Amino acid sequence: MRLWPKKTKVCLVTITSPNFVPGTLVMLYSFLKYNDWFKGDILIYAYDLSDKDRDYLQRFPNVKFIEPFPEVVERVEAILKVRPGLAYKKMVFYSLNLFNLKGYDKYFYIDSDVFFQDSIEELVDMDHSLMCCKDSVSYKGFAKDGDTFEMVQDIDRGGNLWFRTFNAGIFFLDKALVNRKVYQSLLDLLDPKLYEGLGRPTTDQFLLNHFFRNDYHILPGIYNYRVNLAEHIKTQEGFSFEDVKIFHFPGQKNPWMADQVLRMVLKNKVYWRAFQLWNKLYMEMLEEWSEG
Repeated sequence: MRLWPKKTKVCLVTITSPNFVPGTLVMLYSFLKYNDWFKGDILIYAYDLSDKDRDYLQRFPNVKFIEPFPEVVERVEAILKVRPGLAYKKMVFYSLNLFNLKGYDKYFYIDSDVFFQDSIEELVDMDHSLMCCKDSVSYKGFAKDGDTFEMVQDIDRGGNLWFRTFNAGIFFLDKALVNRKVYQSLLDLLDPKLYEGLGRPTTDQFLLNHFFRNDYHILPGIYNYRVNLAEHIKTQEGFSFEDVKIFHFPGQKNPWMADQVLRMVLKNKVYWRAFQLWNKLYMEMLEEWSEG
């Protein structure tokens, strides 16, 4: 383990809203528990939080609430006029702010429906501008339609097919990509015309895959472990549940929402194991707070 301070400035960035505050708390608690090398800033894009929600989050060190850049907000609002169904997840677009958020060497972008089980310090020294994990479509050997972003199982059909797509809920960014040229290119893709023809309610994941395509480094699924992909990760990469560093619950799998937990526990035994780990961390956090 390195001795702090060190030359590399690392920040963790996340986005949260009132319904996701419990997930954000466990995500931050588990990150700091397993990554005691980290002494950087925790940057939070907070959407419509109460003062009490902010107080909870500021129990952690170096938390800073930041605002999205006005040009991102303006372009997202324009997209919502043609895709009003995206309004409930519009804040996910705010991940694009990172590409103009100077001041750090490494950026860890982590969704709030995540928890950690190990250190990820090794990522700091990896020499890649963008690192992320494959999405479910890539793990299953299919493709995305580049015009609609729908899954394509008939990969021999031709057309605008995207292979090797990634999940944007967790990604690791180097300062080499934090510049005006990249940021402006991403802003240009925040175009209502581009989103109007999409067949599914996607936000930053479509845009980031559109821009980077094959220009990123694939990390193994232990850095973005989704329970529905457990068998694919085991078969393709050789990693089991016990190897996981970061668990991710995308979609309707939030472990702090009882109705989703009940449905998923009955459906997926791997989810049950992951839910137990998440709940253990939640109870640890509350116990520490009650004693503090």
